[in-house]
Amino acid sequence: MTQPRITPEELTSALFVDYEGNMQRDPTLLGWRVDGITHGAIVEPDFAACADRWRAKNIFLQSHRALVRELITQVSDERRVVIGWSEHDLKLMQAVLRPKEQDRLALMYRNALKTARSWHARHENRQAPTGELAYFCQLLGFPVPQKYGTGRVGQALRLIRGQLLEGRDYPDLTRRARASWAEVVKHNALDLQGMDFVLHAMLGVTLHKRQPAQMALTLVQTD
Repeated sequence: MTQPRITPEELTSALFVDYEGNMQRDPTLLGWRVDGITHGAIVEPDFAACADRWRAKNIFLQSHRALVRELITQVSDERRVVIGWSEHDLKLMQAVLRPKEQDRLALMYRNALKTARSWHARHENRQAPTGELAYFCQLLGFPVPQKYGTGRVGQALRLIRGQLLEGRDYPDLTRRARASWAEVVKHNALDLQGMDFVLHAMLGVTLHKRQPAQMALTLVQTD
């Protein structure tokens, strides 16, 4: 099913989603952002020891299926839409749902990349050279620090998972592995913030200033 492009009205109340994980595996982390507040949950049981850790607070292990159903219910009850950067997030959500639930989600899901590519063709007079969110963030004034950039999450998750599967508890992980977990969580939060920012810029919708507590990342405590 082809999702329509995002409208300004939908954007103002949308719930954004973003996954982190490794190829050919079930996802590890599901982050979501609604009303300017970023949330996240561990959905890979092997990462249970990483819950609510320093610099990655307020993130706990949850059932993937139960969480996706909860988000769908919230979106439906509050008449929102779900926005992910591509079809990838939709497929991961649908994978844990029954067929009727999959169809319900498809109706409320919006593919941000479709809107981004259309905007780029109109405003830059050429096709976007890449579909990466980082490109659009840089173009529109939301640069992501290199340490949280594209291509770093997969390697970090493999490092952490390997040590956890050895039977180590979180304090027993290497310093690099613990730092990598904080970076994965921060990367996810920045992706959600970046998607929120660039879509508001593209559609000409004011990104309303919120209370400082709401603007802060709820997943990550910075140094």
